[in-house]
Amino acid sequence: MADRLSHLAVFLRVAERGSLTAAARDLSVSQPTVTRAIAALEAELGTRLLHRTTHALALTEAGRTLLPRARRMLAAWAGIAEDLAECDTLSGPLHVVAPIALGQTELMPALAAFRAAHPAVTVNWQLTDAPVRLSETGADLWIRVGPVPDATLVVRHVGDVARHAIGHPRFADVDLADAPWITLGPYEGRQIVLADRRFDAAPGLNTNSIAVVARALTEGLGVAIAPDWYLRRELDAGLLVRLAEATPLPVHMAFAPERRTRRLEAFMAAMEARLRSHVVA
Repeated sequence: MADRLSHLAVFLRVAERGSLTAAARDLSVSQPTVTRAIAALEAELGTRLLHRTTHALALTEAGRTLLPRARRMLAAWAGIAEDLAECDTLSGPLHVVAPIALGQTELMPALAAFRAAHPAVTVNWQLTDAPVRLSETGADLWIRVGPVPDATLVVRHVGDVARHAIGHPRFADVDLADAPWITLGPYEGRQIVLADRRFDAAPGLNTNSIAVVARALTEGLGVAIAPDWYLRRELDAGLLVRLAEATPLPVHMAFAPERRTRRLEAFMAAMEARLRSHVVA
């Protein structure tokens, strides 16, 4: 059984890295060791798992079928080992997908404090605002602003992010339907949705970066729907003003039930405490 789990772990790393050499480097073993592990797993299962050519490596249909199952089996085993350990020390890897802005700013203190408290837990911290499938990425946790489009996950609603139409003070008396708009692509389209009305707008600037939105707002390029937490200093200083209330966005934490471990629960508690005290209502 130990060899099978070891071979599955090698297969998983090869599949995720797309390279025997990269997987060997990550696992601190030789490439022939990786090749032998894959060959042994293929012999055990009676099927080819990888297509190998001089320049590329790809999963076969059997390999694609095995991949999510391998992730579940290895995660389940890690959870069992952690739960039965005689010490209370948390250890092992955590792969987390978080929103770009939150992951670069407000969540970093909680991440730093967690790592200081649990140095044996290693964190792979990946940032994106786009929808993901945890079964394909192998992530343990998805911190998501907005809905979670995956019914297979356990989803916790942490709270809601307050948002407003925000702009330079010179836009205070401008009808928002006539204002120049800046839109944040992952969340806003051509239709502007406020708490009391909605209308179509042709954005003069569209971006996938909240940092670009913030800079464009302070430069007076237009108005945008933005989260209050990100622009707190500019709003408090009067550099920007709230022009209208917009619908809030929910913040969720989502994970596959088989990946629940003590270290994941501890990490989620740290992230939720930070979100509730600094970001969500």
